[in-house]
Amino acid sequence: VKFGEDNSFTCHCINDQQCHRESGECGEGCAIGWSGATCQKQNVALGKPSSQVETNGAGTSDLAVDGDNTTNISNKCSDTSSDNSTRWWRVDLLEEYPIKHITIYYRNEREHQVISRNYI
Repeated sequence: VKFGEDNSFTCHCINDQQCHRESGECGEGCAIGWSGATCQKQNVALGKPSSQVETNGAGTSDLAVDGDNTTNISNKCSDTSSDNSTRWWRVDLLEEYPIKHITIYYRNEREHQVISRNYI
């Protein structure tokens, strides 16, 4: 299903619903792995291999690339051990992509902490 003046864009609506023929907007939202006003931003990290320095509780690294962007720690977020002063998490995209935008969702109970020194 395409949209746009020349039908040059592909719709990525949830449940394969039809997007607006001209604007590309999806009435019910984007399919998993897609975001943006017209669902044209692809999550290229979705389901890709990931790792982290250590795991705290059930917060394994794969939870950061499972498509669930809720910020509640309850078995939904990657969580590294607080005992390690150098914490890291990484994902292998398995191939090269032109990256224009990166979104990182932080856990909601840590809003008071300053997240700094992120290296991409």
